[in-house]
Amino acid sequence: MKKYIFIFLLAFIFFAVKSLPINVISPLVVEKLDGKLKINNLNGTIWKGEARNIEFEKLKFESIAWDFSINELLQGRLAFALDIKIDSSNELRFLISVGAFKQIRAENLKGVINVGYLKQITKIPNYLVDANFVIDNSHIYWDDLLLQELPSYLDTNIVVEKLNLIGKEMGDYQLAVKYQDDKLQGDINNKKNAIIDTKLNVSLNDDVINIKGKIKGINEDAKSLFENLNISENVNLKIKLSNLK
Repeated sequence: MKKYIFIFLLAFIFFAVKSLPINVISPLVVEKLDGKLKINNLNGTIWKGEARNIEFEKLKFESIAWDFSINELLQGRLAFALDIKIDSSNELRFLISVGAFKQIRAENLKGVINVGYLKQITKIPNYLVDANFVIDNSHIYWDDLLLQELPSYLDTNIVVEKLNLIGKEMGDYQLAVKYQDDKLQGDINNKKNAIIDTKLNVSLNDDVINIKGKIKGINEDAKSLFENLNISENVNLKIKLSNLK
């Protein structure tokens, strides 16, 4: 019964304000965020539209387009297809939804994020690494509406494309990870053009992510890099999950 009431309320809201211009809503959102959000160009309605030249604290976006999904409404979820264009090299597309039980989902996530962009918003050293993260058909669920906790479910496939370490081209690598019911399993493997033979397994033990396996230089450049940086072929890396929250 709760689900059907939720669908009715969503449908009522949709048909009541389906043509409401987004310009009516945006000042309220900006006010709630204490002026941290800046939008220079806004078009469409709250159900379908586009915002351009957006700034939110350190984050900048060239455009964000949204389109309401009527199909998800019939399943009891309020959902929008989002196309987030950060700049000419970085873009994400996915379906974002929230259901009657307050679970947030980001589904069919695809796109490209460049390490160069991540350096702008993190402390990654400029000289250390460069790559493109090509994301395909990934899904993330949160049970926390404020997204303050780690996801409850994650299924992702990422190609680390054009990996460059300290000025040396390393090729492409595949990362596949699934996290559910506090259990994480994943693999990291090299693609055909890679110069590092990579066979790594990712798992979760209590609060620690374990990355184990072997990496081995295929050509002379990779072998020289391993030797100069004193990198062992046997990998046993531990990352404390609580440090990522």
